[in-house]
Order: sequence, then structure tokens, then C-alpha cells
Amino acid sequence: MRVFILFFVLVCGLVGSPSLVAQSSCNQEGKRFALVIGNQIYQDFGSSKVWIDLKTPHNDAEEMAWTLQRLDFDVTLVKDADIGQMNSVIEEFFKSVVDEHATTLFYFSGHGSIDNNGESLLVPVRMPLKPVVEEETEKYEANDVYRLGNVLKKTPQGKCNTNIVIIDACRTITGSIKSGGGDSEYFNNLNRPGLLMAFASAPGQKSSEGLNIESKCRSKQTNPDKTEPQDNNKCTLSLYTHFLLENLPHHGPYHEVFENTRRAVLNYLNTEKGTWEGSQMPWEGTSLLVPFYFVSPKLSGGFQ
Repeated sequence: MRVFILFFVLVCGLVGSPSLVAQSSCNQEGKRFALVIGNQIYQDFGSSKVWIDLKTPHNDAEEMAWTLQRLDFDVTLVKDADIGQMNSVIEEFFKSVVDEHATTLFYFSGHGSIDNNGESLLVPVRMPLKPVVEEETEKYEANDVYRLGNVLKKTPQGKCNTNIVIIDACRTITGSIKSGGGDSEYFNNLNRPGLLMAFASAPGQKSSEGLNIESKCRSKQTNPDKTEPQDNNKCTLSLYTHFLLENLPHHGPYHEVFENTRRAVLNYLNTEKGTWEGSQMPWEGTSLLVPFYFVSPKLSGGFQ
């Protein structure tokens, strides 16, 4: 009897929540918007104390934009954004989304870090590199980096909005970073339905920058009408983005896309390094209440 009463209370509580009922009845016929950022060139700005250049974010971003466009997303592509540009482009992007049924996708490839509370930090170009230091000495200021919480805060929060965040960056602590005033704000923005966050690595892990993959990149085709990559259009992609791009056209629900990606990354690490342990573990967190399909229902002919 106690079990039945508890079950009844829980079910009634869920059914009685208007926002949860509304989202569970939403469809995926709204517009799709994506903001794709690839930060790669960090050193060409007149300072020796900067983050090192990366090899793949430009290609990662271009291939991600190409793929998302074919998955019915309206894509904005930005490369090598400093903190001012990141602030403005992210603000403008999310302000432009007014459809309460819309799906937004934010993708970032570049340097990353986390603060002591586990919030992911996206590193803009021109940001000075400061070593790990003792408390009460030199620290990053809150406005030196772009906080993931700022992305989440700006995402549309209509009853039928789906918001996807994909971060291909390290999640280790580099330097000592001030909280920015209000650590709870980040976690408060996680406490709502309709959110999916995917990361190239688990908290505390680096992305495998040394294990990039040469790929046939469709965004670099000279003939955009060809669906098969040309042999001379090779480029280097990050390990995570390479396998994510392979799986995004999957016709199953979103969780299969990321499970397949994780499996492929770990299999690759097992082959190249002999083990995945201690390496890169793709990781997700979600509060979606209904399945999301990257292959839009509008694409009756499938991914091209």
C-alpha cells in the first residue's frame, strides 16, 4: 500500500506540472538554429604568454557547420573569437531565436578548462595563459573566459524549446579562476527541462589533442553537389568531433548518436594506446523529456 501511494503521488505530481506536460507533448517541427565556434589560432596576437595554437578547431567547426546545415539547421559559423566577439555573437544568436518550438545547438571546439566548482570554461583567443598558482595570488578574472553558464542562461526557455550544447575541449583546471560571482547560477541553469549537454571528455579530463584523425572533409569539396568526399579533400579533425560527425546522421534518437560516438572513441583509444583508461571519456548530461532526432522529420529523403 505504501508503495502504491508513493507511486500515485509521484505520478500525480508529474502529471500536475504544466511545464512537464507541455514539453512531453511537444513535436520537433520547429526551426533549428546552430551556432558553431572554432577557436584555433591563439598565438598570433603579440603575446608570448598565450595558449598554444591547436590543429583542428577550424576544420572541426567547418565540418560541423556543413553537417548541421544538411540536418536542417540554420547555421552561424565563427572562427577565432576573442572574449568580446564571443559575448556579442552568443548574445545575438540566442536573442534571434523566438520560436517556442525551436531547437538550438551550440558547438565549441577550442581550448577549455573548468573552475573549482566544475563549471566548464571556453577559452577565447587573445586570453593570457597564467600558470596554476596559489590562492590569493594571480588569478584569471571572471571576464577573461566565457563560462558555460552564460550560454545556458541565454538559451530560449519556452515550453517546447530544445537546447543542445556540445563542447569539444579539455575539462581540466588550468590556472586559478575566479568564480565570477554566483557559483549557484550555473547549477540553477541546469535545473530545467529541455537541455542536452555533451562533452568530448569527462570532468577533470583532457581531450586527446595528440590523437587527431585525418578525415575526408565534405565542407572542402570543390563540387558541393557531390555527396561522397573527394580523395583530395582531406583534413584533420579532433578525435571526438570526427566520430560525432560520423554518427550525427544516425536516424535513431539522440542518445544513440552519443553512445555510438563514445563507443567509437573508446575503441579507437584501445587500438591506438592499448587502453582507454585514463584517456578521454565522452560524457553527456540531459534533462530532455522527449526523444530528439538529429535527422529531422522533414528530411524524408534522409541525410544528403
